[in-house]
Amino acid sequence: IFRLKRDIFAIDSTTLKLSLESIDWARHRRKKAAAKTHMSMNVGNRLPTFAVVEDAAHHDSTRADALCAGLKDGDVLLAGRAYVDLAFLFGLTRRGVFFVLREKKSMVFEVLEERPHKDPRIRSDQTVRMSRKGSDEKHPETLRRVTAIVEVDGKDMEMTFITNNFAWSPRTVVELYRARWAIEIFFKELKQTCQIRGFVGYNENAVKWQVWTGML
Repeated sequence: IFRLKRDIFAIDSTTLKLSLESIDWARHRRKKAAAKTHMSMNVGNRLPTFAVVEDAAHHDSTRADALCAGLKDGDVLLAGRAYVDLAFLFGLTRRGVFFVLREKKSMVFEVLEERPHKDPRIRSDQTVRMSRKGSDEKHPETLRRVTAIVEVDGKDMEMTFITNNFAWSPRTVVELYRARWAIEIFFKELKQTCQIRGFVGYNENAVKWQVWTGML
């Protein structure tokens, strides 16, 4: 995928479980507390580019605009289905930012074209338009919908992706999304290698500074 000669970014979040008895500012549920780190990562150098650390009450999509504010024309964004917000995606398209995301099961499309392909692991490559009332207003332009067989942990799974790039091969779309998993590996290393498990302070600033230090 690096032959694309573009900056590729992945966004995601990770939840940090906290003790409700000592960290009540991060109350997440009635008997639980948690903080959440929303992060944008440069897939090329595997380093974080922007992060928001806060309590876990906010949905991932609410911080998407902040994480992607620095993306420029020609950049590529990779994200999971939690970030499928049609108004947000249309805003990226207007800025010239390409994206590849997992499709939300609740999305309703009108298929405009079945695009030809020869890869046996590609089930379909379609040009679609949002057809549900309200959705077509949030994203009035066409999207590309690619369904493929993807190997995950040694097992084949069928996955469907949406993108606003119509020039890439369907295999490139799949490989771009596969590159998004690098951010999940980063979060795992952040928690294990940097010991983001036990916290030395209880207030909000202490927790945030420990997460920031781990990322640095």
